This record gives sequence, C-alpha cells and structure tokens, in this order.
Amino acid sequence: MTTLKLSRISIASLAVVTLALAGCSDSTKESVDEAAAAATSAAAEAGEDAKDAVKEAGDKAKDSAEDVKNTTAGTLTSDDVHLHDGFIKAMPAGAGMTAIFGSLENHSDREVTLIGFTTSLGDATYEIHEVVDGKMQEKKGGIAIKAGGEHVLEPGADHLMILGYDGAIEAGATADVTLEFADGSKVTVKDVAVRAIGAGEENYSADGDHGMDMDHDHDK
Repeated sequence: MTTLKLSRISIASLAVVTLALAGCSDSTKESVDEAAAAATSAAAEAGEDAKDAVKEAGDKAKDSAEDVKNTTAGTLTSDDVHLHDGFIKAMPAGAGMTAIFGSLENHSDREVTLIGFTTSLGDATYEIHEVVDGKMQEKKGGIAIKAGGEHVLEPGADHLMILGYDGAIEAGATADVTLEFADGSKVTVKDVAVRAIGAGEENYSADGDHGMDMDHDHDK
C-alpha cells in the first residue's frame, strides 16, 4: 500500500469524523455520505492492491523454490557416483534371493543418499539391507555417502538385496544396476558382473512376519 493511498484513506476518514461531529444540516449529512463513500472506495482500492501484491510475492517465492529444486535435485551422473568393483552373487534357479556387493563411491561435492535400486534382470523385489547382530534386515533411510567418500557393500554388512527372483543368475553374465538417490537422481551402472564368491554359502531362512529379517551367514 503506497503512502499516497494511505493519505487518501486518512484524509477521507478525517473528513467523515469532522463532518459527523458538525452534523447539523442536510448538506452536511450529504457531505458526510460523500466522504464516507470516498473513504470506502480508497480502502477497497488499497485492499485490492494488497491482495495483488501478496499474490505476486507468492508467485515469486514459488518460482524461486522451483529454481532451487531444478538446480539441486536429480543432477547426479555416473561421473558423480559409481559402483566400484561391483558384482552380483551368482545363484541357481529357485534360490529366490541374492545380493550385490562392491564399493559405492561419491565423487561429487555433496553428500548423497542411496534410497533404492533396480536391475535389468527384471521382475524382482529390490531392497537395501544391513546386518545387525547377525540378522539381515532392510536398512531404513538408505545409505548416506559423504562428499568424496565411499561406502562398502560387503557380506555381513550393508548390501543391495535382490529378492523374489525365480530364474538363475549365472556366473559370467552381466546386468545393469540403476541406483536411485534421495534427490531424484538415477545413475545406471552398466554391465555389473555376476560372480560366484568364495567357497562358502549364504544361508537365508525366514525370521519375521514381513520376511525382512533373516539369518545371514557370509563366508568369502
């Protein structure tokens, strides 16, 4: 609201008060009515301008927020984040579950959080898991990797779990792994190798009403 409009409202209001106190003749009453009408009109005009100003400010704030989102979200690439020496543990048909290991490297200048992943293997359930007190469970909140840092995925610790996959995943094959981050970025790691690791076995047995907690013994 401008100073001019405030002055118009103030003057009109003062006129109403002054004439109302004088209030003797019909002409005075007419003047009071005219002054009141002028004050009402000025206030309404100022009110519309205020509404327009609020709307304009809101639109600018929305645009600014969108600009920030566009410059900070969904911008990670394979140059920023990589799965170093990543591999999928081979499994026979019917085993139903296996895992992805390797080292997640963050080459960007900010912390990133891995919240999910998929693979080119197709229909399966993909979850980020951790091992706590010898039990495997879904890792809530994903995996945060500091700027310039790395996070190792390994047997007996954090890893990427593939569940509900019916076919065989044979050593020597490859699959693409798409990493999904909290900022909306998706980074695809091409041709991740399938390996048979060590001489040991990974034994899984259901232990929990949602099937997330499982006995998890790892040997390499």
